[in-house]
Parts: sequence; C-alpha cells; structure tokens
Amino acid sequence: MISVVGHTAIDHLFRVPDLPGRHNSTYIMDHKVYFGGGAANIAAGIATLGEKCQLISSVGGDFPGSDYDRWLRDLGVEQDFAVVEGARTATAYVFTDDAGDQETFFEWGASTAFASAEAPALTSSIWRRPTRISTSGWPRRAHSPPLTRARTSSATPRTSSRSSREHRHPLLKQPRDGPDVRYARAGARSAHRVGSHGGHDPGG
Repeated sequence: MISVVGHTAIDHLFRVPDLPGRHNSTYIMDHKVYFGGGAANIAAGIATLGEKCQLISSVGGDFPGSDYDRWLRDLGVEQDFAVVEGARTATAYVFTDDAGDQETFFEWGASTAFASAEAPALTSSIWRRPTRISTSGWPRRAHSPPLTRARTSSATPRTSSRSSREHRHPLLKQPRDGPDVRYARAGARSAHRVGSHGGHDPGG
C-alpha cells in the first residue's frame, strides 16, 4: 500500500487573448475543467499502474458524490479524506494568453485544514505491512480555523522529519476544537485520461 498525502483540487484552465492590466478586462476564449491537485494526480497514476494506493487529503463538502469522487473510486484509490463542511475543495484558476504568458489564482478552500488538522492514523491492518508515505503540494503558509479529531487509532504512522521541514508543516499535530470534519473511505478501478496540464480531464 502506498499512502500519498497532499492536495486534491479542481483546475479551471482559461484561454484569453491577453492578460489585462489593472482596471481592465478581456474575454475568455476557452474554459476547461480538470481533476487536479498534486497528491490526487500521483495517487491516480499509482492506481492506474496497478498498485494499491491510499490518498490522504482534505476536501470540501462539495466533494462527496462529485464526478471527481466517483472517478477516484473507479480507479481504485482508497480515500482517507477530511471533509470540511462549509468549505469548497481547493480550486485553481489558470489564465493563459496567446503569447503563452500565464497568471494563476488559487483558492485554498478545504486544503487550509493541513495547517492544523491531525493526519488520519493508518489502520492497524495497513500498519502491519510496509507502507510508503508520499507528501505532495503542501502549502508553505495557510490560515484556517483549527479542526477537531475525526478518527483515532492506537497505531501512529511514522513520518519523515525531512518532509515536515521541507513543507514547514508537521504531518501530525494535536487536534483542537473547530468545524465539523469527517473522514471518508472508498475503492474500485478503471482507466483515466491525463490532461495536457498534468491534471485529469473529467470528460476523457
């Protein structure tokens, strides 16, 4: 089992004739939506290669039952999610003009939970087997209300101190009071299409 820790996000890609300056506007020539987030894409790739994979991530209340949710289930990715009610799943808005110049706006949404939430504990059945943990896309700074513990376990996963230092976020923190958080799990398998930007095309 390979455990991947990090972001699940929705990518909105826009084509515009030019990037307007301050107090100006332009029109959108094309708009595509992809399944994004570094960790989610890594988990999808691992599952497609036939490996068992667990994605540990934070998503908004809009995620359960969504096309993205169903797509990950069909791939066979085991979801271990903190669902932050009242928050949206992280979303990126990427604008690219005809010259190839680009501007990106990122809405952290539910991903700000990484600043204060305790990482889901690995289940005892998983902990007894060799487990690799990959961290991907942790924000360098995030501001969010603290979260409550949603699940406890006597097994505590060992994590890389190097990864914690690199991303400036401990992988485990003590829980405090905060908004409603719950964890979801799922599984199954199918094929997927990779979008040109590195995300996954939900229409593919």
